[in-house]
Amino acid sequence: MAALRSWLQHRPRVVVLFSGGVDSSLLLLVASEVLGQEVLALTFTGPHYPEEEVVAAQNLARNLGVPHRLEAFDPFLLADFRQNTPDRCYACKEALYNRAQAVARQVGAALVLDGTNADDALAHRPGWRATVEQGIATPLRETGWRKSDIREFCRLREMPGWDRPAQSCLATRFPAYTLLSPHDLRRVDQVERHLRHQGFGPVRLRVHGDLVRLELPPAQWSRLLQPHHQRRLQELVAAQGWRYLTLDLQGYRSGSMDPDAPDQS
Repeated sequence: MAALRSWLQHRPRVVVLFSGGVDSSLLLLVASEVLGQEVLALTFTGPHYPEEEVVAAQNLARNLGVPHRLEAFDPFLLADFRQNTPDRCYACKEALYNRAQAVARQVGAALVLDGTNADDALAHRPGWRATVEQGIATPLRETGWRKSDIREFCRLREMPGWDRPAQSCLATRFPAYTLLSPHDLRRVDQVERHLRHQGFGPVRLRVHGDLVRLELPPAQWSRLLQPHHQRRLQELVAAQGWRYLTLDLQGYRSGSMDPDAPDQS
């Protein structure tokens, strides 16, 4: 924490890219404590991200008393996103960062900060190249904050959502080179949101044509397979137009749809 506060001290006005997740929440909290009103929280909205995350971001920014700006962003304007190519994340991040830099210039901010943490350096992150190219600052990563550190600090500060499962772009539920549409993403969000509201998670609904593969921690399977949960889930999946629902016996795992993942199809 001392390293993070030292990094932030004496910085000019900053824009914090604020998704509502635990990483950017910690960054926004500490930046607001160190820099006061010299901080603007910036949240991009669009069909590629769960709506609940935007609501969480609005609530936390309001509670912290930090100025908060929502910007609509349509990733379907990008060919790499529509076609779900391996460069999808890079193209999307590049466009987002360009927009963020434009907002920073509008408000007289010299830096745009991102909540990337030290663990992200070990994971498959195609968008990292855009972060470097656009000069986006990553103070959590630079000062050694890992995901477990972030969650523990947020727990001790009693921040809402400290234990909420990580979210990701809804396009990650589809194999590479699957042509995407806003309707496809909404269908996935409907099912995942239903499961989260029933107390399940982390959850990912991976789509393979007319079959969907549900990733859920094994400890939650017995409850999911109780007749009322199972029946409601099957009805919801059928209503979204899918023919088959399977439960992945490997459980939840981040990045199972990455281009080099063994179960990619």
